[in-house]
Amino acid sequence: MEILSKGKIIKYGTQDKIQGLSYQALTLHITKEMVPSARLLVYYIVTGESTAELVADSVWLNVQQKCGNNLEVRILKNGRVYQPGEKVSLSMTSEFDSLVALSAMDKAIYGVTGSKQKSMEKE
Repeated sequence: MEILSKGKIIKYGTQDKIQGLSYQALTLHITKEMVPSARLLVYYIVTGESTAELVADSVWLNVQQKCGNNLEVRILKNGRVYQPGEKVSLSMTSEFDSLVALSAMDKAIYGVTGSKQKSMEKE
């Protein structure tokens, strides 16, 4: 079996067939490398009288990206109105070895662009 995503082999391996069963179960651990989709490829070889035949099938796995990290961002001295040029202090808490990116935008840009929807929000 192989799991492929974005043109790369993410995982590969073998599993022995259990004799007497007409089906075989696989347990997969979904990882961030599989976002947004991955292909599970399974195959086996049928051997016979001096011949061998490869039998294969595959299925797409749609993997939703969810934030598994507990991220908390707070403005210190919340409730205060800040003026242009003032510094704003933030407190961020996340899991170890996390990557966090911040973006700030003046809400006046929405008046200039005529956009009613903020770029980071979905309808």
